Amino acid sequence: MVLAGLSALLGSLDSAVNIAFPAITAAFALDVSLIQWVVVSYVLTHASLLLGCGRLADVWGHGRVLTWGLAGSALAFLLCGLAPTFAWLLAARVLRPW
Repeated sequence: MVLAGLSALLGSLDSAVNIAFPAITAAFALDVSLIQWVVVSYVLTHASLLLGCGRLADVWGHGRVLTWGLAGSALAFLLCGLAPTFAWLLAARVLRPW
């Protein structure tokens, strides 16, 4: 129960990336119009996996899928932080909803 409650806090980490937009554009020398892909890459992946992962949780068990999802999210957050290029950052953001 504690794990499920604490996992709800991860949602705020995805919206907190909006605060980092100026730093991201500066770090990767991006045009401002490209920064939208940081959000779009996550939202599209999340939306496309929502129903399938819900069914997977029904079959495998909600606790097991939650645990795997949290481990995958931790790895994706680490990859986002270590991304050397903007393309790597976007790829890590796509991994985040898994």
